[in-house]
Amino acid sequence: MTETPDENSERACRKSRSKCDLEEKIGYVPLALTGAGKIDEEVGGNLEKVIADLYDDVWKEGALTRKEKHLMALAVALVERQEGQTHKVLEKAKRAGASDAEIYETLKLVLWLRGVPTFVQGERMLAGMIGR
Repeated sequence: MTETPDENSERACRKSRSKCDLEEKIGYVPLALTGAGKIDEEVGGNLEKVIADLYDDVWKEGALTRKEKHLMALAVALVERQEGQTHKVLEKAKRAGASDAEIYETLKLVLWLRGVPTFVQGERMLAGMIGR
């Protein structure tokens, strides 16, 4: 007898509560958690739970709001040129209440921190090469 998608999901949740809890909270299971589950199966560890607990700790409200954390994550995704991650984080930042102005300021910050130094370094290198 073939399992229905609901039965398959229910069985997977019994096997990995951390994954199901996180999927319910954020809508997907992060790749790190999937990899941790495979490692746990092989060595009998609890890495999956450690990563899920870390996720909860990182994203809970604290000294920084969730919106501020998502704007920081957006800056990192932009710097790392991770287009897919940038889209995900941008949506999360908007859901956390980030305005278009805050998103634009984050983009300007990335330009200032990453773009300007790259331009200055490149200009210095080229000046040396072309004798300026």
